[in-house]
Amino acid sequence: MSMLSEPILTPEQCENIIASYGTKAKLAGINAGKNVKIRRAQAYGVSEEKDPQLYEQIIPHVLRTNDSIWEYHLAGFDNIQILKYTRGSHYDWHMDLGSGKHLSRKLSFIVGLSPSDSYEGGEVVFKPGPEEKGFKIERGQMILFPSFILHKVMPVTTGKRFVLVGWMRGLTPFQ
Repeated sequence: MSMLSEPILTPEQCENIIASYGTKAKLAGINAGKNVKIRRAQAYGVSEEKDPQLYEQIIPHVLRTNDSIWEYHLAGFDNIQILKYTRGSHYDWHMDLGSGKHLSRKLSFIVGLSPSDSYEGGEVVFKPGPEEKGFKIERGQMILFPSFILHKVMPVTTGKRFVLVGWMRGLTPFQ
């Protein structure tokens, strides 16, 4: 279902990413942030051109893990985003597949940037079948999972939760 990694980023790298992009995050969500019942969070997209080192730290790990577990045929990626969750922020049940440009997503990843003891709530919960499984992501740790897996982010009740998210695409949708 999903793969939880050892830390792939150091605490210093996580702090630098938050310092560089955390204040640039703006309200994001379904219908440009208008449907906060489904998603309430702030996001900022970081292109490969803007921060090639970030992509060099993350994408090779995703590719190696894919090769050893799923063997999906991958053909590229969407921009990595930094997400900021504050008190009341959440993302209800969803899949990372969709229509249009999201149709060919194969793998999704989440990398924790905040120390897990700096906020309460904010667990990622997966529902690959009848059972739910929740994780609190540690700083620098990555969760990698197929984009068709149903998941949500529980509401943050105190503190700030920063994560990176991204998606690997294939040439075609799942068939």
